[in-house]
Amino acid sequence: MSWQQREMTPEQFARALAQLKLSRDGAGRFLGVSGRQIRRYVHGEQGIPGATSLLLRSMLQHGDVPDVPKRPKRSW
Repeated sequence: MSWQQREMTPEQFARALAQLKLSRDGAGRFLGVSGRQIRRYVHGEQGIPGATSLLLRSMLQHGDVPDVPKRPKRSW
């Protein structure tokens, strides 16, 4: 499968996160979406954006490691 393929199944998405050692929360911070949105992708409740699948496939092919932003501090 080419890294240029834009479609990604929920199973492929979950496997990519595992291979990149990304938790759902970390994947959300890295991709700029909520952890809940990542859950929707994993469970097939929402389609995975083409740009997201291209990014993850490219990172896997090139052995890149995601630079996950730290969790923001709460200011209560």
